[in-house]
Amino acid sequence: MPLEVGHIDALILAGGLGTRLRPVVADRPKPLAEVDGKPFISNLIEILCLNGFRSATLCTGHLAERIDLGALGTGIPLYESRESDPLGTAGALALAAHSRAEAGHVLSDPILVLNGDSLAEADLSAFTAWFGERTEDAALVATQVTDAGRYGQLVLAGDGRVSRFEEKRPGAGPGAVNAGVYLFRTSVLAALQPNTPAALEKDVLPQLAAEGRLAAWEGCRSMIDIGTPEDYHRAQTIVAEMRARMS
Repeated sequence: MPLEVGHIDALILAGGLGTRLRPVVADRPKPLAEVDGKPFISNLIEILCLNGFRSATLCTGHLAERIDLGALGTGIPLYESRESDPLGTAGALALAAHSRAEAGHVLSDPILVLNGDSLAEADLSAFTAWFGERTEDAALVATQVTDAGRYGQLVLAGDGRVSRFEEKRPGAGPGAVNAGVYLFRTSVLAALQPNTPAALEKDVLPQLAAEGRLAAWEGCRSMIDIGTPEDYHRAQTIVAEMRARMS
């Protein structure tokens, strides 16, 4: 049946080391890198607010002490799940689900997950409603790019599922890639150990695809990430335009 975003919690992955970005942003975690006059992650929080999601939890790690939740935006309850040692993207999600439950706030089913260093120009309400009509345990937002080899290409089946992931390779040409936005049913996170390092990209998503449990929503107009100095500088001019189109 259709899902309503007002009943869904979001987790934002904000704990990466940001190694490639350090030549231009070295004094703060990557999601706090300033873009268009404010921390990049504030754009994600603003979009969650506009869509009416119930809450957002930041999964933090590297330089987490620099993050001030009160300075990131208002209009949606914000929480933090801080890892003491690097757990990887999947490990961070498992820790967040566990820590929020211990605090008396059991996360929604499903849970929205966003990469804290990328912005996908997509209608999250439409993505959520679409997933409510699916039977898979997880879904990702896919977008078409001119150089799929830079990200690793998605191989999609005709029934809306992800068949497999292809490794990054030069010269792959145009194709569909993962835009870093997901919906996971709680059964997926429940299968993870909260204190065991694991990566979505290597340990979770390929397995879900192989088992026919991962769908792809092809409703993303464009995507920008700030993982490299070149993309960080490019984001300065296009994030505001993307955010305006999603408002």
